[in-house]
Amino acid sequence: MAQTTAPALAPSDPSQRTNALPSSSSISPLQVTSPSTIPPSLSSFVLAGPELTQWKRRHATVIAATSAATVGVIAGYPFDLVKTRLQTIRYPSFDACIREIYTHEGFFGFFRGIGPILITVSFLRSISFSVYNTAKTNVVDAIKSNSSLSIQWQSPSTGLIIAFMVSGASAGSVVASLNAPFEFIKVQPSIAPKAAEATAAAAARAASSPAATNVQTKPPHPSSVPRSPAVEPTPRRLTAFQWARKIVQMKGFLGLYSGYKYHLLRDMSGTAMYFFGYESLKLIMTPVGGTPGLHVYMLAGGISGTCSWIVLYPFDLVKSVMQREALQTVPKYSSAIEFIRRRFRSSGIRGFYHGIGAQLTRSFPVHSLNFLVYEEVLAWCKRA
Repeated sequence: MAQTTAPALAPSDPSQRTNALPSSSSISPLQVTSPSTIPPSLSSFVLAGPELTQWKRRHATVIAATSAATVGVIAGYPFDLVKTRLQTIRYPSFDACIREIYTHEGFFGFFRGIGPILITVSFLRSISFSVYNTAKTNVVDAIKSNSSLSIQWQSPSTGLIIAFMVSGASAGSVVASLNAPFEFIKVQPSIAPKAAEATAAAAARAASSPAATNVQTKPPHPSSVPRSPAVEPTPRRLTAFQWARKIVQMKGFLGLYSGYKYHLLRDMSGTAMYFFGYESLKLIMTPVGGTPGLHVYMLAGGISGTCSWIVLYPFDLVKSVMQREALQTVPKYSSAIEFIRRRFRSSGIRGFYHGIGAQLTRSFPVHSLNFLVYEEVLAWCKRA
């Protein structure tokens, strides 16, 4: 009878182990490479087992916020572009704006300039949630130790409301300071094609005016023709980097912060309302001692996002208009106050909500998806 040889056991001493890899022919296509078979040159870059779990837990907020931002930007960017067009250019209707974009720029026209926004929003969203969570912990601890206000996590108590609002405003101020240049650049590609048409139409009207159509027996010398005060014509397809360079050339580096004070006001108040609404609704809709479900995340996120935009939309309108005016050689409005007065005189309160349909269409599903992805990825990162 043939003697059966027992399989050799792997040596317990790591120094006695071999680094030789099995041949490719002996590995099944579905076989997963274990950490012990990873080449030494790659082993330092691969996280597995406890190391991966520890890394996920340490960076849970950043991973969850980045994931939520990526999904939210892709889903909501077309609506955001339409909203900006409707704010800065007068269209007969919401549908007319959509038809014109699709007719002249095609399907991908709805995603014009999304690349830099996708990167910056993902980065800024991770900062926003990180600042908010850190500030909330510090504010709650300060209220517990230095105030008679109560902190009850079963319901939105006075202490918690203050913590939510202050932490949200802190996150909004940090993000606004970092995001202002990118937001200003983002506005330009979305309005550039229509603004160029408006400039050309204004030049045509000036050329056909009675003063310009006087009979002249001899054409004027080119050097005697006055230059138009309009903005220098801009190519239709400038990239975000080209827009940034153009803005710096026209107005200097600080020109990238045109409209910053309106941006700061919008983001501080908006982020405070946003997190306060979400956290409060989540506490109200979750039974005492229970765990929030998927529907709680979606409803709380959608309602808080929609309500905050209804309140903040006039601020966003003023910001968009003043940022559009910043690059005009001869601005239509000398200040935000002048714009507000003229808009109220001509259209009343409704004039400050022009284009809100696109924002509300976008707001509920995008913010529902945002918090659903955030909470689920956060739970996955903290799971053992």
